Parts: sequence; structure tokens; C-alpha cells
Amino acid sequence: MAKHFATLGLPPPRIRLRCESYFTLLQLVPRTDLVVAISHTLLRHPITAEHLRPIDVKDPCPTTRFALVRKAVFR
Repeated sequence: MAKHFATLGLPPPRIRLRCESYFTLLQLVPRTDLVVAISHTLLRHPITAEHLRPIDVKDPCPTTRFALVRKAVFR
């Protein structure tokens, strides 16, 4: 992500909070001046849409890859 901001001539954002809980995020962000990066799918969810609003940005944001990891099942 830092490379994306450098390309735009901007310093990378300071990450002030890392939140691994969706419900904690929904409690913190509306009560602070923090900005959160979440997927469009999550933003459109009825629970999220009740608490957060999208911000239109001129420049496209970099994409992120996600992985699903689960515990192996041994038989």
C-alpha cells in the first residue's frame, strides 16, 4: 500500500488501529475520526450500512488478496 501512496506523491497513512473484529470495528469507527478500508460487499451489508458510509475517492485503491486458512482434519 505504501507504494500506491508514493506513486501519488503522498506519504503512506499512519495505521492507528488494527481491528480483527467486525463488531468492534462497527463500534469504534462511527465514534471516532478514523477511516476504514473494507470491501464493497461488506459495506453493502445491512448491519454495516446502518453505521458506515462510503467515501468517494478520485484515485483507485490498490487491490488486496485474501486467503482462507483452516485447520487440517486428520482421520
